[in-house]
Amino acid sequence: MGLMEHIGSQPESYKQKKAYKFEEVLGTGAFGEVKQASWTPPPGNPHYDDAQKVGGHIEVAVKVIKKKALKGDLQAVHDEVEVLTGLNHPNIVKLYDSFESKEKFYLAFQLASGGELFEKIASRGKFTEGDAATVITHLLEGIKYLHDHHIVHRDIKPENLLYIKPNSDQLVIADFGIAKHIEDNESLTSLAGSPGYAAPEVLLKQGHGKPVDLWSAGVVTYTLLCGYIPFRATGTQELIEECKAAKLEFHNKYWSKVSDDAKAFIRALIQPNPDDRPTAEQALKHKWLVDAAKRQHEHDLSEGFKANWTPSRRWKSSINTLIATRRFAQAAEKARGTSGSTPSSSELTPADEHPPRTSASTDEYNTAEEDDPGLHDAIRRRDREHETVRERELQAKSHERERGEGRQGRRSAERDRDLNQISAGLEGLQT
Repeated sequence: MGLMEHIGSQPESYKQKKAYKFEEVLGTGAFGEVKQASWTPPPGNPHYDDAQKVGGHIEVAVKVIKKKALKGDLQAVHDEVEVLTGLNHPNIVKLYDSFESKEKFYLAFQLASGGELFEKIASRGKFTEGDAATVITHLLEGIKYLHDHHIVHRDIKPENLLYIKPNSDQLVIADFGIAKHIEDNESLTSLAGSPGYAAPEVLLKQGHGKPVDLWSAGVVTYTLLCGYIPFRATGTQELIEECKAAKLEFHNKYWSKVSDDAKAFIRALIQPNPDDRPTAEQALKHKWLVDAAKRQHEHDLSEGFKANWTPSRRWKSSINTLIATRRFAQAAEKARGTSGSTPSSSELTPADEHPPRTSASTDEYNTAEEDDPGLHDAIRRRDREHETVRERELQAKSHERERGEGRQGRRSAERDRDLNQISAGLEGLQT
């Protein structure tokens, strides 16, 4: 097939891709990867004027989703786009654009180059209780905005909290893969979210709604102040029992200098009964957050945070480092064999700037087996985690569409009913 035929066979929206210049890979996930790109919005685009103020181009993060990873559930991406379209708040990542090819979906987001919340804290110097209160205020402002627009995020966790710029305190909530539009008294019943941060009603597959985001915010607050999560059971049933009991331990070694107001705030959010949790608006009025400005120069919490949080992330960073080191060596070897040329900057990207792909390639596995069995095991562990997340999200979305839960689920159910009626009508005509 010729190039023009290939292009012609693409979906209509694919032509939007020519407005992007793709750059480095920023990260990977269960469904694909995220690439940095320079986007030139065309005249008439809602963001055209903003782009003209900065030279005509906007730096974006493009989430590239492989359709085959969705296992036939392409509606899942359309649902995510629908949830994000029109949202505009300083603590919510912006969706600028979306398009698709035959094999992939492309979602262009506001670039958050400051990194994940906990990564930034671990790399900085002093981090006080007042700093933590500021972070949680930004988080709750974002949650309040979502809830005011009848959206429940359902996956509030540190990895989904990003800083817009390295030297900025502007924090945004990202990753709306399992977010849902719901009515005020509506409940969702799927198993959704991340272990350790998901509320007990989610783990028990009971009806859940907006209060799950407040539970998760409470867990994030606890972890922010000490570096470890409050519920750490590795078995599913044990984790459910821990969350149901909601027994919080404030170990003296790490919590002795944390204020009683902070502990009271955490207890208020981590309530087993969702009806007992405050709304985001109510939580923002809690004494701990209101008085945060008075605690900007209190004792440093960073030592305890780093001591507890860093080891839990060590295996992940070691995978990234090992794979990147292997690629560096392969790129250098390739360069030596091509007329003495020097590897390009993209081939020799440091580990922290060029994370691994979503799935390990044959080369990764082969080099791991030959030179580093530990790396081989680590790659497989990474891929198993991605597969677990992928299956959980797809099952949740399928479950909700089958039951007509959430705005997207109700529309899907309505479409199915319409199709069934049409089909029944056609059968009636044939008889």
